Amino acid sequence: PRIMSFIERHKAKAIIESNAQMIGLIDDLRRETRMQNYTIEDRRTTRDKITCSSPWISRLESGQLTLYRGAWNKAYIAQAVAFTVEDKGRTDDMLDATSRCWEGFNGDSELSISFI
Repeated sequence: PRIMSFIERHKAKAIIESNAQMIGLIDDLRRETRMQNYTIEDRRTTRDKITCSSPWISRLESGQLTLYRGAWNKAYIAQAVAFTVEDKGRTDDMLDATSRCWEGFNGDSELSISFI
């Protein structure tokens, strides 16, 4: 329900990583009557996490991206600091979401991310 409320409130396109854990959510959202007027896009990732995150990380490091103030900032920064190739996905859910969002905009638009 929280993700549906978020999509409705922001009239957002949902880009969800298509992996074993998320397939059920994607299918449920697409079947939900409330979601029929919204885009629920599944994205299969074929590249590693470092390659996916490199475009937006380099812009962030050069001051070209802004992290909007929010209750999630502390957790987001902690994930970014802990992020390594060896991490194997233990602490990078928000960073993965940032990469999916970046890919959705193709890096051409203002990037605004909110975590629910």
